[in-house]
Amino acid sequence: MLFRSLYGFLYPDGANVFHADLGRGMDFYFFGVARKWKLAQREYCAGMYFKNGVPVGYVEVLWPRQKKGGRMEVGFNLYYTFRQGETAWLYTRLLKLFHERFHAGSFFIDPYQLGHENDEAIESGSFWFYYKLGFRPESPEVARLARRELQKIAADPGYRTRPAMLRKLAVAPVVYNCG
Repeated sequence: MLFRSLYGFLYPDGANVFHADLGRGMDFYFFGVARKWKLAQREYCAGMYFKNGVPVGYVEVLWPRQKKGGRMEVGFNLYYTFRQGETAWLYTRLLKLFHERFHAGSFFIDPYQLGHENDEAIESGSFWFYYKLGFRPESPEVARLARRELQKIAADPGYRTRPAMLRKLAVAPVVYNCG
């Protein structure tokens, strides 16, 4: 048990469950929260994805109410067994779906997803996963640290960013702008 409670799974809107066939045997079911549990200033959506009928992970997104083209916060988790293979492909398919359906203009990743107070994300190198997909740090200091690490990686293909540096990279959000 991961001791995580996600709002959408606690209070789902069972009357409004949507399905998207993402391809490659991947199905995604997503939904908002029941009317009485809606957030005051933010829209919310949660979902689970399945590979050939097997649950492989979940996602939740939040964005400002009544603002098209705004910034959407994304929380993404793929269960350990299914990491590596198609993770980047799946994530980009989900972002494409959210961009098209909810008109997100940019996507925001909270520092926790990058490893701030989250050892699982540090161990997986989460910061670099998002960076390789085009997400960039909002903090100028974190951007400078990332550029310095990229120089080390370019100079030595065997180099791996140390956990202490990953923690420094995880102190601020990263953003992907769709435009």
